[in-house]
Amino acid sequence: MLDEEIGYISVVEFDRVTADQFKSKIEELQGEGMKRLIIDLRNNPGGEVTTVVSMADYILKDGGRILTVANKKGTEETYDAEDGHRPGDPDGCAGKWQFRQRVGVYLPVR
Repeated sequence: MLDEEIGYISVVEFDRVTADQFKSKIEELQGEGMKRLIIDLRNNPGGEVTTVVSMADYILKDGGRILTVANKKGTEETYDAEDGHRPGDPDGCAGKWQFRQRVGVYLPVR
């Protein structure tokens, strides 16, 4: 926690364990009273797209678009929030925190 309300998560890479670590950290921060969240992606070289999608899916309501990827031929693959997890429900996100709060994402500038 940066202060009494602002949670902070630094994500240094998107590998196979990152999504589970991210979810655990959100639950931990919720227990500490988080009302806002900063996700720091500075110096993150990237990684597995499925990890990024899983992380976004955890904090977004079902039905929202997470990502669209297109190849050189124009073929698109889309990823939508659909894990059945609803932020703010007693069965998800520790039941208290909702993603309707302010979130800041620090991205690297190139």
